Amino acid sequence: MDIIGKWKIAESMRFLEVDGKLERVWQKAEDIIADESLDESDKQMLYADIYFVEGGEVQWVLPIPEGASQEEIDAAVAAGEITLFDDKHFVISSNSWKEEDGKLLFNTGIHGTILDEAVNPWDEIKDEGNGMIGIMMYHLAKAD
Repeated sequence: MDIIGKWKIAESMRFLEVDGKLERVWQKAEDIIADESLDESDKQMLYADIYFVEGGEVQWVLPIPEGASQEEIDAAVAAGEITLFDDKHFVISSNSWKEEDGKLLFNTGIHGTILDEAVNPWDEIKDEGNGMIGIMMYHLAKAD
């Protein structure tokens, strides 16, 4: 499976009430974005571009907000508040990926313990079929 390149979130796992019970449901990103009952902050990650880079880096980037002046952008960069990806996007998160024992793994950044056992931050990148991969609570589709 070739993961190098630009990906978009195609589906997100959500907890929704189904037949009176709370269930995990995969929902298309476009449907979540179109849902006017949701706050824009709940939708923000769905606009991200995810770049898997040769050598093991993963960059999550968002568009610079419309209306942001160049002075505001320059001030945010100078203050260390944002890192620019290009002239239209900024990096919101940088993770890593690796291949180990024939599996592709994604560093979730999750650390700590559960029931006194150390949490492994590395989660398998799953082939979800239809050209999609699964990481955490997202199914990603290769972008152009």
